[in-house]
Amino acid sequence: VLTHEIMNSVTPISSLSSIIEDEFHQHLTTDTVLRKDQLSDIHLSLKTIRKRSDGLIRFVKEFRSFATIPKPRPQTFAIKPLLNELSLLNKKELSEKNIQLSVDANPEDLSVHADKELIEQVLINLIKNAMQAFDDQPDKTITLKAFLNEAQRPVIQVEDNGNGIEPEAMEKIFIPFFTTKKTGSGIGLSL
Repeated sequence: VLTHEIMNSVTPISSLSSIIEDEFHQHLTTDTVLRKDQLSDIHLSLKTIRKRSDGLIRFVKEFRSFATIPKPRPQTFAIKPLLNELSLLNKKELSEKNIQLSVDANPEDLSVHADKELIEQVLINLIKNAMQAFDDQPDKTITLKAFLNEAQRPVIQVEDNGNGIEPEAMEKIFIPFFTTKKTGSGIGLSL
């Protein structure tokens, strides 16, 4: 998977760089001036190289964050304030996408003993996925829930009314680098 991701970015970078190099070499050896359409092609090629490079850098950063998960530092913290912080953190994007987000904690003072920063990162990834799960439905909603299960253990749940996950993809969503998105890295859910 790593090889596939890297090759998908490096191959067009190498190819376009070679084309630009040949184009410049030809003009340098013949002393001809570049036409506007040639400059436009070179500009588009450089823009594509930059975009692919940015994508590769982003992928490597995501992989690094996945490969170097820090050792958990558990602490006891209240869940509802964390969920409210995450709601506030995503407020602008939720508003822009016309998505309603609600927080429901029962009991209100429910707490958990875990690494708050790691839980927060997981929840950020789940909320991001939930925001991307919608098509054109008019009432887009995400609910962050905290409750005690039957065994009286705390549960944090991210729920949306988006399109859901295809049954054949469901078994693979937690495998590193598996993604159903065109721009996804497949790191978020595996983390």
